[in-house]
Amino acid sequence: MLKLFRDRDGCEIKLIRASTLALYWYCASKAYQQATGTESPPTEATKIGTRIHNAISVARPLTNAERELESVLKSYMIKVDAGKGSTGLSDTENMVYMRPITRNGKIVGNVVSHGVDDFRIQEDGVVLTEYKTTNTKQIDYYKISTALFQVKVYAWILEPFLKTAGYNIKKCEIIYLKRNGEFIQQFDIYNLPVNQFNILTGCMRQAGFSEEHYNNSLALLRNNTFTLENVESDIERILQQFNDPSKLIAPAKFKCYICKGVFKEQCPLQRNSKN
Repeated sequence: MLKLFRDRDGCEIKLIRASTLALYWYCASKAYQQATGTESPPTEATKIGTRIHNAISVARPLTNAERELESVLKSYMIKVDAGKGSTGLSDTENMVYMRPITRNGKIVGNVVSHGVDDFRIQEDGVVLTEYKTTNTKQIDYYKISTALFQVKVYAWILEPFLKTAGYNIKKCEIIYLKRNGEFIQQFDIYNLPVNQFNILTGCMRQAGFSEEHYNNSLALLRNNTFTLENVESDIERILQQFNDPSKLIAPAKFKCYICKGVFKEQCPLQRNSKN
């Protein structure tokens, strides 16, 4: 039977959301648990972030061409049955974009997403924008690799739909804002400046990344060229670990200390460390 991977109970997982794949870059165990159906309740921080995202999405008037493209893109959204370990959303929220994962020419499952927060049409292509909010004056740099990969997966999902509409992806950017909407910093995943790259790698070291996770994140940051092959190979590597949780990469220790709730209780890495 074709599937992305199996969970702890042997159930087949055939749908996974882009944000769950991206969460792997913060904590592989938390991403695995989320992919197999564990959901944490929304916090006040996530509610605030959602309100800001919604406000931003309607703040900028679209051009006629952008309205037309938005209509075309929405025509590709479908309703899927969430089920265990898929999107974790209610059926009413489950209008998503979906792109298949193939192995040996056969579809084994799908990655789903609601799409990016914003896009702009420019002369030489489409700019995809994702907004991130924080209540701090500085960005938690150890979270950057998660945001970078999330945008890359969004772009990978949307790329064939944009191509059908006659557009290519010019670039993908992440814009960090305070929760009052004030701008903090912007990252262009195609052209990450050397100074930003050095800051990110230095902060990952200071944050206590495990050697393997550090090297993987470093490779992700260095690989700023968006290609379908790069994204698909990264997704497949994550799914291989999900299929054998004993191979999950442990995060930096401080993340285990600040982890709370059901993810901490069910974490196989923390249970193993106690034995």
